[in-house]
Amino acid sequence: MKGLAHPAWQLEELTPVNAARVLPELAESYFKRGDKAAREGTSEEKLHGFRLNTKEFRYTLEAFRPLYGPAMDRHIAHVRRVQTVLGDLNDCRATAALLEPYEAVAVAEVGLMRRFLDAERERLRARFAEVWAELYGEERKRRLLSQYLRTRVAAGASAEL
Repeated sequence: MKGLAHPAWQLEELTPVNAARVLPELAESYFKRGDKAAREGTSEEKLHGFRLNTKEFRYTLEAFRPLYGPAMDRHIAHVRRVQTVLGDLNDCRATAALLEPYEAVAVAEVGLMRRFLDAERERLRARFAEVWAELYGEERKRRLLSQYLRTRVAAGASAEL
């Protein structure tokens, strides 16, 4: 999965003006990638790619938090929830790969662990789809974040600068 779309930063503009323009577009890119990732049958490699997109989006929101104030924390927490589920899924995938050298020596034990990991991966895939639908499944919720990113910084940051 590719990185998120980053609109160009206008060097002649103040940071709050750029943030109010760029961050909503970044959020839209994030939502589109999340919708694709949340579809049934998405490969674990693509889910891992979206986990990296989620990390990137969260770090970007955290970097701009001083411009938005404490209300940004709730939005960051939502993105962190998505990242945590996808991170747990990736951990299962990585653990399964670690078992490969032991398959010939400990067939029963590795088989038991693989069955556990497979069930956990399926549970986490379903959990990701649930969390995504809960947080970003409705257009209204997406609009709230985009509107917050577009208008809150203009109202709150200009007084601080």
